[in-house]
Amino acid sequence: MARCPERGRDPSLDSSGNELNDRLLPAPPLGAQVAVWPGAAWLRGGTPSGADPLAAALLGGLVTVALAIRGTRPVPVLVLVAAGRATGAQPLPAEALAVLGSAGVALALFSVAVEREATTAWLCVGTLALWQLAHGLSPHGLGDRQGLDLV
Repeated sequence: MARCPERGRDPSLDSSGNELNDRLLPAPPLGAQVAVWPGAAWLRGGTPSGADPLAAALLGGLVTVALAIRGTRPVPVLVLVAAGRATGAQPLPAEALAVLGSAGVALALFSVAVEREATTAWLCVGTLALWQLAHGLSPHGLGDRQGLDLV
């Protein structure tokens, strides 16, 4: 049982002594992602083209499952989430990964910062930033120079 050195208590327990379960934390971003796309497109009367909804669902499911197990292996989860973001950036519309692409990477980076030492966390942040810069990743897809999706 790990103890938080600053507070002298177990970080996996809340103030009442109940065990915290954060495995379901990726579910709200997935729900928000579905509401943003394709939900908003369907409400406007449009329909997403071709197999885009299936591809987005598979990618969203993979990222959500990976984020659910982030406590045991946070660095590989960060790599998987970033790779999923990059994989879906080109063929899918920008809205298809708007929430999971940003919130998923932020949650994965947070998990690395909490679960690993500071050196590993800073190496992950720097590597992710350089990788996004080298590949031109932005919130609007690959190669679009409207800003980096740095979390």
